[in-house]
Amino acid sequence: TMTFNDGLIDPMQVDADLVVRFGQLQDSSHLIARKLMGQERIICGSPEYFERYGVPAIPEDINNHHCIVGTGDGPPQHWALRIGEKSRMLTPPATHRLSDGESIVEMAAAGFGLCQMPVSLVRSKIDQGRLVPVLESYADVEVDIHLMWLRGASLAPRVRYFIDRLVEHAESGDLG
Repeated sequence: TMTFNDGLIDPMQVDADLVVRFGQLQDSSHLIARKLMGQERIICGSPEYFERYGVPAIPEDINNHHCIVGTGDGPPQHWALRIGEKSRMLTPPATHRLSDGESIVEMAAAGFGLCQMPVSLVRSKIDQGRLVPVLESYADVEVDIHLMWLRGASLAPRVRYFIDRLVEHAESGDLG
């Protein structure tokens, strides 16, 4: 069984063999983490949204826009930007708060505001012309993607096989 959940879960508490986590890891001595890759985060909105509200030109312009962000137990509430040589966290005005990354992307594509998500979650909407990236020169701060499982767990052969294939695809660049 495969379950999708954007909340921060502990595999021990939900009886999961494996967890894929986007973002910073919390200190958990009972887990093994294997970094798969880093992925750029993109700020984007729909063409209709930009027609109505304009396109932000600098990070400070975000304060004058509708923003779709995560919740405390879901996707991030803060956005990461590169300003000069430094990475900076920005807290956008939270016009809408959702606990699910796909819902955030769909809401942005429907014209409700801007979002910042890993490129893999918005690429298809960008290719379809439903989302348009903005502030691209500020958006080169990557989010790490890790596989996590319980330390000392005897992994079923099918789980070990899945881990090995994901790592293989990540190393060859096929997951981006």
